[in-house]
Amino acid sequence: MRTILANHKIASLFLFTASLVLALTASMSVAAASDMSYTGQPYDGKENKARAQTKVQTADTFKIGDSTRPSQDAVDVSSYQGNMTANDYQILANKGVKSVIVKLTEGSNYTNPYAINQMKYAAQAGLNVNIYHYANFSNKSQAQSEANYLLKVLKNKGINNKIKIFADMESTSTQNDNVAGNLNAFWKVLKNGGYSNHGVYTYTNYLYRSAVINTVGQKQTWVAQYPYQPSANNLLHSEFGGWQFSQTARIPGSSYTGDLDVSHDYKGLFTGGAGSDPF
Repeated sequence: MRTILANHKIASLFLFTASLVLALTASMSVAAASDMSYTGQPYDGKENKARAQTKVQTADTFKIGDSTRPSQDAVDVSSYQGNMTANDYQILANKGVKSVIVKLTEGSNYTNPYAINQMKYAAQAGLNVNIYHYANFSNKSQAQSEANYLLKVLKNKGINNKIKIFADMESTSTQNDNVAGNLNAFWKVLKNGGYSNHGVYTYTNYLYRSAVINTVGQKQTWVAQYPYQPSANNLLHSEFGGWQFSQTARIPGSSYTGDLDVSHDYKGLFTGGAGSDPF
């Protein structure tokens, strides 16, 4: 009886440890998903079946301005790129980048501390400036709260009311049957506050992607999916306004060594709005 009980305790301890490891792994995966970088597996031609494989191929890096890749029409930046200099934005412009999308806010209490300088640097380089809000809301009340927070920041910073505002819809917290109604409540607050130039960012495997897209339409949608080796001869998702095709681009001739998200603009998605006059 004692032997059986001891074995039972050992088995229970093993199961508890395994469950804890799985929970920590899941938590780390959720924490990694933020800031306009879709963290799913790169596109492998089979609708991301690689995510079910044990061995995961790594996406390659390349220098912005590489003509063998889809044109790098836009980059997006957040606090992770806070140490990029004004010269870095000028290099981007010289290499063919036309637009920058800056993370301004997240949820109902976070503002990117580098956002204003990032917007100024982009404008000084003659780049079109857009902004995005990382959404966490799971109901209408939260959506309105996040929109009011964003609206307060927009007005306090004197941001041009023509600027295009993207709702970054990638957090799992936003995925539910009411996502369209929640997002429309978010848009309504912004519109009533004088900011009516809207777009959405999402990714191909977002559970309620169609509902999110329908709030603004395909031409105002920016979709993310990463090929392992993006090529100018293999353009994807041309039915949308823009396609984020890589998160591993580098700035040539720069002391900044971090990766950048880059996007291809199909329909002038990033060029309208406030242009290079964000304030």
